[in-house]
Amino acid sequence: NARSTGDGVGYLSIPSYTLGNTFTVSGWFKAFGTFSDYERIFSRKEDWTKAGWEVYFCQHPAKVGVEGNDSKQVNNLSIPSVQNDWVNIVAVYSGSACSLYANGVRVGGGTVTAPTDNKLPLSIGSSSNGSYMSFYGKYDEVRLTGSALSSDRIRADYLTVHDPVAFLRARNEDANRVVTAEWVGGGNLANLLDSANWRCFNAT
Repeated sequence: NARSTGDGVGYLSIPSYTLGNTFTVSGWFKAFGTFSDYERIFSRKEDWTKAGWEVYFCQHPAKVGVEGNDSKQVNNLSIPSVQNDWVNIVAVYSGSACSLYANGVRVGGGTVTAPTDNKLPLSIGSSSNGSYMSFYGKYDEVRLTGSALSSDRIRADYLTVHDPVAFLRARNEDANRVVTAEWVGGGNLANLLDSANWRCFNAT
């Protein structure tokens, strides 16, 4: 995993790309020290009032917010504290609609101004140019997907890291379909072939 030192050093910068206004961004975060500012974890902005989008902590290790293409915000959403513990954070943008998830569970959402492709890099752990409000901590398993992922897919992605033993992926070669299923059979793994012990997500 990578580390951001909170002073614009150690953040990850992804060059400019074309993404549109419908996408999902996610990662695992673990913070150190105290929160005294609006620390950026994902940012495609050089300033919070300008074009782009970003996800940030609201001066607290258990409060997050999101912005779209201006200063309109959805903030102070409660999540498990990232203070000295890893938390999976996911933001889903679908035009002006935005939802935020923590550890596979939706914690809130609302309306922002739809993001635009502003030709700036996407930074993980700081503002787009690394100049302000940087995150002090570690990040890992960062993902950017060019679609609005469903809540089932987000939970599945979370559990494959948090509890990988709980998942089975199988391919039906005739139908060329992939099925993801969550183990709900408790601690007894003897009946792996009993469909009652699996909760299937939508096949793709």
